[in-house]
Amino acid sequence: MEKHYTKIFLIIILIKLFFAWVFPITTDEAYWLILGKHPDVNYYDHPPMSGWAIYLFSLLGSHVFFARLFTIFYGILAALGIYFTAKELSQDTEKAKLASLIFLVSPLHVLFVLIATDTSLCVFVLLSGITFYFGHSRNKTSLVFLAGIFLGLAVLSKYFSGLLLIAMIACLFIYKSRKQAVKESIILVSGAIPFVLMHLYWGSMNCWTNIMFNVINRNQDIEADYTRLIVFVAFQIYLSTPWVLYYVYQNYGLIREGIRKDRNLFFFLFAIPIFLLGMVSIQNTGLHWY
Repeated sequence: MEKHYTKIFLIIILIKLFFAWVFPITTDEAYWLILGKHPDVNYYDHPPMSGWAIYLFSLLGSHVFFARLFTIFYGILAALGIYFTAKELSQDTEKAKLASLIFLVSPLHVLFVLIATDTSLCVFVLLSGITFYFGHSRNKTSLVFLAGIFLGLAVLSKYFSGLLLIAMIACLFIYKSRKQAVKESIILVSGAIPFVLMHLYWGSMNCWTNIMFNVINRNQDIEADYTRLIVFVAFQIYLSTPWVLYYVYQNYGLIREGIRKDRNLFFFLFAIPIFLLGMVSIQNTGLHWY
């Protein structure tokens, strides 16, 4: 598996580099390239993380290919994060490589070379979840604080990543004593709060345009429609890919039993935000943000 894993890893990266070079620029990318030329603490309609990444990678060249490199870089980070975390959880290198490969060969990853806010969102949410897990399992508050920092960076990528904070705090109160849960919740929030305060300061100096646009302007005249929840669930099934669904079907009993154990903290970090997004999707906002 070692030799095949490395080969597949490199082949996928080469394919993504090819796509990044040949895909024509989209209107959204043109907009982000302009923002990337003017790095700022925030922007009118989106948090700044993608603009910062574009600015840094565009230093390598003016072609859109170089700006797209950050999506490939983030994909590599995500794949390695999945590998090392799966290895820690399973104590099985082969299974860890398989989990990483499932992510690598998924169409969502292979084709995801276009510039989007979701790219930085995914990697910082993943890093936040991983560091939170290790901080929780090893009782290291320094890692909990680091999880807060990554969460703050995720919020600077897309706002709904804040739902992960709700899941993390819920997990602390599920698995820890109340006193310890309160302590670690404060540590977690302390890591994220500087980025949130920076964002709020920019808003206070710019008529809250970002919050007005995302929370109020784009959500006017929206009515509840429960069929959107069905569509939301269908999207989750589609994104899960057939092989993951097959694995869940074949190992449902083991998965259900594993959810009850501390080492399966990731289930709650996944399930709570997805549940909240599903509820919000009834108003259509959840589907748009996802």
